[in-house]
Amino acid sequence: MTKRFIEGGFNLQYYLTPLDPEVDKFPQYPDLEVVNVSDLKRISSLPKYVFICGDWLAAAFVHRFAELGIQLITYEELDNVKNSEFYLEHLPEIFDVYQMFNDDESRRVFLAFMLGHSSCRVSDFIFDSMPQYFLHGFMPKPGDILIDGGAFDGSSGAMFKKYGCEVYSFELDSKNFERAKDRANRDGFVVENFGLGEHSKQVEYFPNNYGSAVGNYYVSEDQKRTAQLISIDEYVQDKNLPRIDFVKLDIEGSELATLKGAALSIARWKPRLAISAYHRPEDVFTLAKFLKSIRPDYEFAFRHYPTSYDNEPDLFGAVGKVFLETFDLPLKLPYFYESVLYAR
Repeated sequence: MTKRFIEGGFNLQYYLTPLDPEVDKFPQYPDLEVVNVSDLKRISSLPKYVFICGDWLAAAFVHRFAELGIQLITYEELDNVKNSEFYLEHLPEIFDVYQMFNDDESRRVFLAFMLGHSSCRVSDFIFDSMPQYFLHGFMPKPGDILIDGGAFDGSSGAMFKKYGCEVYSFELDSKNFERAKDRANRDGFVVENFGLGEHSKQVEYFPNNYGSAVGNYYVSEDQKRTAQLISIDEYVQDKNLPRIDFVKLDIEGSELATLKGAALSIARWKPRLAISAYHRPEDVFTLAKFLKSIRPDYEFAFRHYPTSYDNEPDLFGAVGKVFLETFDLPLKLPYFYESVLYAR
């Protein structure tokens, strides 16, 4: 990667590492000094930009760099530049959704979300400090019958159960399901080894450490698994649920299909919703517009959250946790993900 930067005409001065450098020079690049991140303040000529090529944990340093007047650029997110072209093509639909927000904060956060994904700068996002899925006025209530789409390790189901809800969680991946089942047995909620979708069917999916996705092509074919999908409407009928009060969905890009599979329940009961709105670029307008087509009386809000160790321990990992604690950084990462569309 260093070679590509130099060949591309970049004026590289330093190679930054969060670890104690074993060498102070690269033999193949004698003009490139190796510097520990903690030693940046001691450098007489600070760089204008820091280009991150490694793990996304490096984004945790964005505010530290900003204090020094350095702009952080993450290489792995440069693909987001294509989002600006997509947004320009769909401005009318995006503006329609913007006008659906009645509160100024949702409009600010929504515009910041668009800007951040277009500029590829984490600092352009507006992050909410409150717990994810618990926005005032859109919160689950004690006694709610709650659908938890994307159980992962069961932490979200346990959180909703603790809040007094009757929880039905769904997890596509068999490995994650076993972990979630242990949590469900301890905390007293239901978890099903189904993915959620528009119809009942068997699908191929690709597991990963962060959440399993149908049609994820970033892993090899030999990692492919099969799983069963079910729609919310079918599940409600099968289990003879009297109603649905709240739906949370974080299911790796299958949110719209799942809403379509819940159309009867949504039309009948108008549950409050907390829907992840970042897995696909079109989520910024398709989710809200579909819900409005079913229930024109829905009201919406929009928030963006830092990724928290409490919610995503596997995403950080033990090494990541130690990494952040070593540099006295919070166990929350400001990043491009974790945007939620709320409806009531």
